[in-house]
Amino acid sequence: MAGFGASVTGCEVEERNFGDGGSGGAGASNPDSGGSCAVPSDCPAPADPCQISACVDGRCGAALLPEGTEIEPVAGDCQRTVCDGRGARKGVPADELPDDGNPCTVDACAGVTPEHSPQPGSSCPGGICDEAGQCVPAGCSCPGGDCDEAGECASAECVDDADCDSSTECAEHICIDGACLTEPVQRGMPCGWGGQEQCDGEGQCMGDECVEDSDCACGFSETCICLAGSCYPLED
Repeated sequence: MAGFGASVTGCEVEERNFGDGGSGGAGASNPDSGGSCAVPSDCPAPADPCQISACVDGRCGAALLPEGTEIEPVAGDCQRTVCDGRGARKGVPADELPDDGNPCTVDACAGVTPEHSPQPGSSCPGGICDEAGQCVPAGCSCPGGDCDEAGECASAECVDDADCDSSTECAEHICIDGACLTEPVQRGMPCGWGGQEQCDGEGQCMGDECVEDSDCACGFSETCICLAGSCYPLED
């Protein structure tokens, strides 16, 4: 038998050449060696799921599943695996949302790639969603949402101002949302012994003569600069 080409309902039978059976005779079961059969179930299954066993004229072959036939479905992978009509498989985009089980993310597909975008501010069981897409206690306002079950900052740097560095005349060290912050006092505020100096607006106490060059008054022939709270003329 030199070969065959025939159709099976809904499929295309792959044409193959078979020998005369050799020493195995008509009882050989390998489809590539022309195994004999009465029905498709007598033949070994092809390795690719886009092919099925076929029995034509008493010989085993393989039938190709039609293009678009879905195989091996996986829920939530943003794609469908289908047959290409030539015996192979391919992936095509599909609106199969990838549910990650997190109430604080929006599940979507970008082509065939699953995406889980945080939705901060949304409610979730037991609290509210933070910017990282995590559900935290509703009273939690810690940086990054790092709160414990009681709503307190789990890794807080401070609880109140006393946990931070001591404030100075020109800088206040305060505790906000579990973190120590420094707030400079307004420029020009008195500081130092007897209030004889001034705050520079950046948290430092400087001399009282000046804070910046424009505070210096020099003669018409001189240019002055302010250094460490004191005015100094520049020589030509």
